[in-house]
Amino acid sequence: MVGFLATLAAAQPHPGGILMGAGHPRPTDRNFLQGHYLVDKTTGVLTTFADTVAGPGLPFKWYFTTMDVDNRSVVVGTGGYTQDPWYSVYNVKNGVFSYDPATKKYTTLAYNVNDFQFIFGVAADQDGRWYFDAWGLPKVKWNIYRTDAGGGSYSTALTTVQLGHSLSLHYPLHRDIDSGDLLICTEGSAVTSVIENPVYTLAPGGTYGTFNWSGHGALPSMGLTQEIETGDILWQLSNQIFRLSGGRQSKSTMITLYMAQREFAYGMIYENQSAASPLLITYAVQQLSNSTSASLRWIDPKQNYAITRTVRFINTGSFDPVPYQYRHIAHLGDRYIQTVKTGPRKWDVLFNFPTLPGMKYRVAAGLSGIRPGFRTPDNRTVWLNPGPLVYLTVNNLIPTIWNPGPLELDTRGHGRGYMNLTAIPQLGIPLHLVAMVLDSSASNGIAFITEPYPFRL
Repeated sequence: MVGFLATLAAAQPHPGGILMGAGHPRPTDRNFLQGHYLVDKTTGVLTTFADTVAGPGLPFKWYFTTMDVDNRSVVVGTGGYTQDPWYSVYNVKNGVFSYDPATKKYTTLAYNVNDFQFIFGVAADQDGRWYFDAWGLPKVKWNIYRTDAGGGSYSTALTTVQLGHSLSLHYPLHRDIDSGDLLICTEGSAVTSVIENPVYTLAPGGTYGTFNWSGHGALPSMGLTQEIETGDILWQLSNQIFRLSGGRQSKSTMITLYMAQREFAYGMIYENQSAASPLLITYAVQQLSNSTSASLRWIDPKQNYAITRTVRFINTGSFDPVPYQYRHIAHLGDRYIQTVKTGPRKWDVLFNFPTLPGMKYRVAAGLSGIRPGFRTPDNRTVWLNPGPLVYLTVNNLIPTIWNPGPLELDTRGHGRGYMNLTAIPQLGIPLHLVAMVLDSSASNGIAFITEPYPFRL
């Protein structure tokens, strides 16, 4: 078992470009981006992924984005303030939608023109349901909502009344890589003259707790990501990066980046496949008196957060290449593993590698955590600790409980396995999945290694 994992080769970087959502507060100004845009990580060329204004009936403002469970469509939270005259010229759609770039159509997962005036975060749970936070009218309120599997209806999952605070929830949602719980970032109230902003957890069963409280008045509002090596949350605001450790009383740590005058960093994600030391990718905007410019920057946390690479945006269209209103960027096509509940204690396990069709794959599941994992010969880390279940799942020795599927991706790069846990009690402990795509032409025969996927038993 250890020998098998120790021979894993270097994984490829995330193959897709960078997706980002945009929407200017004055939608009649078509010089600004509206919709979703794709940035080439090598050239910086910016292309339209979905224009929300050009097509009648499309959602207006797209803020946060993530890949749908099929790893082809994109799930977005949208919104438009119906009482604002700037929005009156459009058919405002407030809700959560799945957009298919092939058909240029969207499917409604949840819609309410009043309850969902603005949606600022979306995340999928281990059952394939979507969680999102929304601000609504007529009485201002913030709630966490949950769709059913496949969408179409929704219910309230958590309210600020339950949390016992007057809070704003208009910040990113994220699944904790260790527990699989939903992380909910909030804006709190003044405590002992210091603004404290709690980050809460919400388990699949509905129980909630506290991850930690951020200090310094630092809101986890833009570019929320999680560091696999430590489990810490990282986010950025203006020209600073903040770090928050879970389960400890330490406050967030501010790290000031060196940036040009009036340059601000917004969206941020990890490129865990890019190097032995994972890199942060940030989206930065420089705003001067008569011009603006935008770029992607690669930052190495192991080198005192040094900027190691910069790619400036290149736009071939007529619009300004600087999205104004957005708070999230995402890798295109990075939902490599997703579980979807199909019945009591039963789940399909979807494997999605759209750039590697027809390749063979293997999957390992473990109950012993993800750190320290295994180091590969080329100094990469496989984030899965050894244990009996790793051996059993890699070798497919418990088919009535765990079946990894055909072990060969179809022409779309998809595979489907299943878990049947009806004979296993609800333990409440996390299980982690790691998938590996095989390629005889790659070093050691492994083309790609996923990040760990958390699942709470």
